[in-house]
Amino acid sequence: MTRKLELVICNSSPVIGLASLGLVHLLWELFEQVLVTQAVYNEVVQQGLNRPGKEELETAVKQGNIRIYTVKEELLINRYIGKLHRGELEVIVAAKELNAKYILIDDKAARVLAEAMLLEPTGLIGFLILAKFSDKIESLKVCLDKLIENNYRVSKKIYQDVLIAVNERV
Repeated sequence: MTRKLELVICNSSPVIGLASLGLVHLLWELFEQVLVTQAVYNEVVQQGLNRPGKEELETAVKQGNIRIYTVKEELLINRYIGKLHRGELEVIVAAKELNAKYILIDDKAARVLAEAMLLEPTGLIGFLILAKFSDKIESLKVCLDKLIENNYRVSKKIYQDVLIAVNERV
């Protein structure tokens, strides 16, 4: 069995993507602590009626597998609101406040800001690669195909590069 990583803070799209695959449980199987911010929770659970992730996140929080974190520093959020969504900003600020090494965030602009703040963001696909190398999923191709079927945007180049990287047939 592989050792769990310490802490991850998740934005909404990776949670929704994992829910569409039935794989939200991989978050707490791979990490000791899984956090979402209040804005992410609100987006997925309160605004996510009839979408994947609502029930899964609500249940995971009730069962204590995922905790909700309330950010303390509003200044940075207020500075960038409008350029990024509040949930993305809260994830970045929470990572800084908690000195988190891992954040799951898909939006390119949010990842650029996170990197500028010396964080190392990864997205849903990066998380699925970790799950594959940790023997938590058998086929990354099956996951990617299902995500694409569910309107998750994956470029052909990333699709091919990722499958080659994990030694799966394109």
